[in-house]
Amino acid sequence: MDSKFIDPTVVAQTRASLCKDDLEKIIDNLDLDVISTDTKTTLLIAQATERTLQLAEKAEKCLSYHSVETIPDKEDIVAIVEKHPDFKEWNHPDFKFVGSERDPASLQSAQATMMAAQLFMNAAIKSVAGHYPLTHTECYAGDYARNYADNFKKVAVGFYKEATDILKKDGHKDAANKLTQVAVYMDITEPNDLRIKSRPAAPFNFLEQQLKNDNHEARRNDTELAPDYKAVLEKLLKLTCAIPNATAPTTKTKPKLPAFF
Repeated sequence: MDSKFIDPTVVAQTRASLCKDDLEKIIDNLDLDVISTDTKTTLLIAQATERTLQLAEKAEKCLSYHSVETIPDKEDIVAIVEKHPDFKEWNHPDFKFVGSERDPASLQSAQATMMAAQLFMNAAIKSVAGHYPLTHTECYAGDYARNYADNFKKVAVGFYKEATDILKKDGHKDAANKLTQVAVYMDITEPNDLRIKSRPAAPFNFLEQQLKNDNHEARRNDTELAPDYKAVLEKLLKLTCAIPNATAPTTKTKPKLPAFF
């Protein structure tokens, strides 16, 4: 689909619905009638995908506020983080069924990616609140942070395209068209965007680095990583390791979206 056929209102409304609505409302918004189990699974994948996109966008914006001002007290950092509207701990009820063995592999992978994006968002919030880098070896401010955020977006676009193909196969052409418009829109980058040549494969690389950081921090404090938390990270790593590397960005211009969310 050429970018000139993208309706910014359709893109914004579709994204807003997938992020905020429950499955039944999404079905209504996409004008779907009789749907199969595969279609329901596809919509859940699209829902997780949109949440991944928005978390990546928010994390990128959050990291743009990075500064080198005086580091606040630990208590103040905790207060900032806990009150942030986009912060969710790894054991939040929203993630209870992520990676359920009863789900198809594609849904497990999409939801694991969404949870990884949430952990990335959490790390960004903590980083900015405490004015320290997200890793012990690399500063995430600037291009490096945007690179991770951009890769989350690219992986999400891939899921969107897969969902579109399934909807077309099931005969839902109008719904597939809406998702196609979102995928094409998100696959277009601003021509002056700063990029670095090395493009790590988010979310797997981020999770791998997060696990290393957490183990390092635990050893430094003469403790061990909480078994439940470690098990969750290791499960997410397994579910995201098959996601291919992001492709190089295009250099077309995005149409401007209305503010639906």
